[in-house]
Amino acid sequence: MIKLKNILKEDAQFVTEFKRPELKYKLNSLNKNIDTKTMEEHYGVHFKGYTDKMNEAIKDEQIRVGSIHELLRLAVNYSPKLKNNAGGYYNHVIYFEQFTPENKSPKDKLKYLLEREFADFKEEFTQAGLDLFGSGWVWLVSDGTDNLSIITTQNQDNPYMANNFGGQILLGMDVWEHAYYLKHQADRKAHIKDFFAVIDWDVVAGRLK
Repeated sequence: MIKLKNILKEDAQFVTEFKRPELKYKLNSLNKNIDTKTMEEHYGVHFKGYTDKMNEAIKDEQIRVGSIHELLRLAVNYSPKLKNNAGGYYNHVIYFEQFTPENKSPKDKLKYLLEREFADFKEEFTQAGLDLFGSGWVWLVSDGTDNLSIITTQNQDNPYMANNFGGQILLGMDVWEHAYYLKHQADRKAHIKDFFAVIDWDVVAGRLK
């Protein structure tokens, strides 16, 4: 689970405003796989837009929550503006946190679990992304123990919005066209290939904890 203390502005025990986390890499450092223009648009425009509109909705609807996960649980009961932008915000927190310009691979416990749960994780995750109709996300999740699965959500929905989700998100892949159209146009498969090249598997493994 992502530690949020550095990206929240707190008012007593309630969160009144959420912030975009600063990246641990430069926007142009993934350029071989995710071009700089896409990163600038995705992080600087789309992600910022979700953040700003979510904060507007929190203020307008006078919502008081203690965490982003609590907000996601409650968002489905409020306006589409809150639900869509809260999902868009947190999905992108997960998304941008898990990248690195270094070449990394799963190791240790995570590697073992991926090999135990899937005949070919990369192939199955890729296929889930190709099969998802329209815009949405592909997720690698844990059930809270060591059982892993691949699930998808439409639009900017997030697994934590489901009341029956008691696990953890380990990896999230954005298959909205804004994540790849500047470089790959409509070629989602090429985007997924590049996505796998920049995953920080240490971050993914850390989410198991």
